[in-house]
Amino acid sequence: MLTINTEWSITPSGYQPFLLPPVTGSRVLVKQGVAVSSQLIQQVIDTLKGYHHECLSSVHWLFPNDACTPLLDNGQQLLTRYSVQFQWHNYDYENFDAFLSALTARKRKEIRKTQKRHQQSGITFTHATGTEISSAILDCFIACYQATYLKRSGHLGYLNKAFFYALFNSMADNMLIVTALSHERPIASALFFYDETGLYGRYWGALEDVDGLHFATCYFEGIAFAINRKLPLFNPGTQGEHKILRGFEPIYCQSAHQLFHPAFHDAVAQFLRQETPQIIDYFNQAKNVLPFNSHFAPKLKTTMVSSPSTTVEADTHNNNEKIK
Repeated sequence: MLTINTEWSITPSGYQPFLLPPVTGSRVLVKQGVAVSSQLIQQVIDTLKGYHHECLSSVHWLFPNDACTPLLDNGQQLLTRYSVQFQWHNYDYENFDAFLSALTARKRKEIRKTQKRHQQSGITFTHATGTEISSAILDCFIACYQATYLKRSGHLGYLNKAFFYALFNSMADNMLIVTALSHERPIASALFFYDETGLYGRYWGALEDVDGLHFATCYFEGIAFAINRKLPLFNPGTQGEHKILRGFEPIYCQSAHQLFHPAFHDAVAQFLRQETPQIIDYFNQAKNVLPFNSHFAPKLKTTMVSSPSTTVEADTHNNNEKIK
């Protein structure tokens, strides 16, 4: 599930909330029009170093993007950790059926069978964005979210009603709520966020248990929305091998870590030298079970992803250096 941490940033219009999810992006937020530079990164790091003797044992840059990552490589002796996420890519599909045609016959048949079963059971789906999101639709999502948390964890969830309404009041134009209905009665709902870069999410909940409803609401409806809006990708969040068979391709993500205690630094560096080859193996295993047919498979972005194995030795050499 996509974890969202709320913070506050200063914009020309004042203070606005922003989301910091576990998806790749810029990790330094600046005023619009201001470029993030290596000097600015260095200033942030130097400031953090000033506190480490008092309260900080380490600094972590999670999921930096390609623009941010090189700026972190500034003699800081950061440790690089790789991970694998699963994203759906839009290969200029005309519609959802075009996406299904790229899959193997067996997987295509399974998905259509589930769709037919839902249709015969009276289950339909609605999409609401911006001003289409009424208080009733938002309240329905919150009720589903809380019900699912209550069933699984014994509480109503980490985010409350005021939080979701704050999101709606500040960024409704970037929100998508998918509602699943059984004979016009809401039974499940999922919340996503999107812009021109892609669709991101999701938070989800259900009032009833229906076979296949989670995948239909959270993945297939999200894919259909991305195709309709011509969004380049759909990132549903971290983890989840079950996403592979729904057409989500593995990608490498990375994070950078600085441990201030030399022994701690060396211990983590040793762990990463052992873990990185396993991450590469995991990526390759995931790539090998993707459900795309043999004609379409060569087009996949996954086939063009470079393995981080070429950088392991360089990273390891730097990571062994003790922090002074």
